[in-house]
Amino acid sequence: MGEVVAALTRVSASELSPRDRLAGAIRTMIDVFDEKHRFIKLMFQESRALTPEGRRQVYELDAQYIAIFQELLGESVRNGDIATPNPELAANFIYFLCTIWPLRFWSIGKYGEEAVANDIVDFVFNGLGVDKLAQRSDGISGSRGTNAE
Repeated sequence: MGEVVAALTRVSASELSPRDRLAGAIRTMIDVFDEKHRFIKLMFQESRALTPEGRRQVYELDAQYIAIFQELLGESVRNGDIATPNPELAANFIYFLCTIWPLRFWSIGKYGEEAVANDIVDFVFNGLGVDKLAQRSDGISGSRGTNAE
């Protein structure tokens, strides 16, 4: 879990725009979860069997993930990229969405890690009001429905 925090911290400290750091953090979390999937599944299955001190340590690390996502969301709100009334709640949603990769790999693994990560980023950005067209790597932007039909 400490490796997840370290990886997220590296992404959040990069020189990218807040929106790109948020997308990078989502992709990074899924990538680390992929690498450590056995441990992630074990953590979710067995955390209730931990001692109170062990659970406290897990919850503290969990809170660090949330804090990183919350800060990235806050920066994106201040930058005008997204709109969310509660960055802490949105950060919790994003964290849990990322856990889908190791926990439901048996069902979604056929799509591949990159496709799942991209779809989660799109899902989150759509939910936060980011125009998907602005996210396209080919530089095309604009609004939907501008072409005459």
